[in-house]
Amino acid sequence: MIEFQVNPEFGSAEAARAEVDVYAPVLGRLPAVMLSRATSVQVNAGQELFGGNADGSFLIHTGQGAEYLRDGFLEEVLFHEAAHVSLDVDHTDSPDWRAAQAADGEFISTYAREFPDREDVAESVLPYFAVRSGCPREHRRSVRAARQQRSGGEPSPRRARPRGPCYAAGRGSLPPTCSGATRP
Repeated sequence: MIEFQVNPEFGSAEAARAEVDVYAPVLGRLPAVMLSRATSVQVNAGQELFGGNADGSFLIHTGQGAEYLRDGFLEEVLFHEAAHVSLDVDHTDSPDWRAAQAADGEFISTYAREFPDREDVAESVLPYFAVRSGCPREHRRSVRAARQQRSGGEPSPRRARPRGPCYAAGRGSLPPTCSGATRP
């Protein structure tokens, strides 16, 4: 179970519930592996960036969330933050991941290149899921556009294939089905 903790600044239980109703369905559409370590979501007003932490928590600021929603990137941003919550612990420092970074010699985004120890997994996993899920080519282009708008990067082939027991065995790692896509 994931607990939503809404800052009292929203003024009423109804207003708090309205905020939860924006973000809970989006998080609920993420693949199970992306929420495997999630425990809480803190919802605050304001224009600050979102966050995802290895302690299992998401941090949401609704002013920024409204921009992500308007621009069509809310789900992608929450996917990125979910990688910090549920995947960083197993992958960021793994020998396989480090070897793939070294072999690639490039990063999927400027953000991942500037912060390889902190952002490479989170930046790489969304394109991996988009391709693996059989998303239509136009959706994959929008994922790429979102990443480029955010950080100006290009794909990194080896790290587009996350490693580890949940991926190799398929446990909890079924990719999302994109609108208009059919599963193989």
